[in-house]
Amino acid sequence: MQVKTTEQKIYVATGKEMAAMLGVSPRRLQQLVSEGAVSGKIGRNQFNVSDVVVTFREHIRQK
Repeated sequence: MQVKTTEQKIYVATGKEMAAMLGVSPRRLQQLVSEGAVSGKIGRNQFNVSDVVVTFREHIRQK
């Protein structure tokens, strides 16, 4: 996991790392992003950890 320093720290994870944190497969993470259920993708195979966790939690609560 990388930390990008701007005015506030942004924790960045790869798709594989992010999927492992959420307990889903990398393919399922891609599907959730495509469906709009999870946001936080900031580049090719890069995710803003806090954005993904917040939107994933909201997605799970709606089920």
